[in-house]
Amino acid sequence: MVKKFLSAITAFALLFTSCEMLTGEQVGKFHITSSTTVEIVAGGNCIVASYVIDEAVDGAKVTATSTVDWAYDVMVNEEDCTITFCVKKNEGEARTGSINVAYAGATATITINQEAASAE
Repeated sequence: MVKKFLSAITAFALLFTSCEMLTGEQVGKFHITSSTTVEIVAGGNCIVASYVIDEAVDGAKVTATSTVDWAYDVMVNEEDCTITFCVKKNEGEARTGSINVAYAGATATITINQEAASAE
């Protein structure tokens, strides 16, 4: 009888110690589900990347920005969990840029590799 009583008290104590209030910044987690490196032809193209939110944070939104001016029209569609962007025609050497994606303190990068313009 005493063992059952002590077990019940221990379980009750664990219940309250494991449910502490979280303090500090709440960080959400997400990940890109499509390829995080895209290869683009010299002529340019538009790309759609997909993501999943693993731990939702109230009020947080996915944002995406380009690090280069030749990757443009970066848009996040929260309903479809997609990020779209377009890459301009390359008229020079091969180039690399990226789309930086963030959600509630978590970040990811989509690397863009575009081939060089063909010599004609």
